[in-house]
Amino acid sequence: MPSRPRSRRPGEPVDRPRFGSPADTVGRSHPCSPGRPVGQRRGTPAGGGAVPGAEGLGFPFAIEPAGRVHAEGGDPLLRGKLLQLLLTSPGERVNRPDYGTRLRELVFDPDNDILAAATEFTAVRALRRYLGDEIEVDSVRVTNAGEELRVEVVYLRAADLRTQQLRVGIPIPG
Repeated sequence: MPSRPRSRRPGEPVDRPRFGSPADTVGRSHPCSPGRPVGQRRGTPAGGGAVPGAEGLGFPFAIEPAGRVHAEGGDPLLRGKLLQLLLTSPGERVNRPDYGTRLRELVFDPDNDILAAATEFTAVRALRRYLGDEIEVDSVRVTNAGEELRVEVVYLRAADLRTQQLRVGIPIPG
């Protein structure tokens, strides 16, 4: 008569391979991504390691023709972060109600020097708070140029100490 396996006592670990363990995945590919071994992250080449220069999601968000999420790094990633911060209104993000600047709302306010100075101050404060570990803000200028509001940010990248400039034009409705 064959012996019965002993029952497991409470608190005793179950002795079976978990999904994704080497014993379970030898020679298999991930069901959602044929040809990619189980356990290999998306965006990593077959030999392992990260995609060169990719550090974050691209801005604007996009799906590549191969079906992967568009990733960026370096200057384009930092530029995307700056644009997201400058063009997001406070209260627009659910878990970060103070994230952003009032640049989009400024197009409806009267054009005067006091308002421009206050907006420059709040933009510098937001840039230092949310991107202070990546850039050092040199200056922010907000000007009304006819049919658009122009914002110019001059900053120093912390990674390579290069001075760069970002110009954003926000069209004034009407």
